[in-house]
Amino acid sequence: MNESQCVPEFQLEFRAARDCMDHIFVSSSLIQVHLSPPRRKDYACFVAFKRAFPSVNHDLLWSKLLSLGVRTKLIKIVKSLYDAPKVSIRKVEGLNTPVDVNCGVIQGELLSLVFFILTISDLEDSC
Repeated sequence: MNESQCVPEFQLEFRAARDCMDHIFVSSSLIQVHLSPPRRKDYACFVAFKRAFPSVNHDLLWSKLLSLGVRTKLIKIVKSLYDAPKVSIRKVEGLNTPVDVNCGVIQGELLSLVFFILTISDLEDSC
């Protein structure tokens, strides 16, 4: 499965050779094209996620991976990373008592970015 099959076209960030300037170019082009007919109303929506990575729902992520055709065995392996994870905060005095993590992706884990993108990939369809 390649990137274009998993990540929707509207998702430009975190993709090779695409960035915020692509959003600006596409938006500008759409405005120019759609402002030609008089009295036409057009709307745009840009979303900036607050606490995006900590908010990923695990059950939604597993369902998404399954729907994309990821093998069950691989999903089980990835799920094992998320079975009862705990987080500690390092302070001057030392580590605090570990806290259970019930949602979100593991910070610094290589697949976290992919998991977040996949989780929001259906956002356009729900608008």
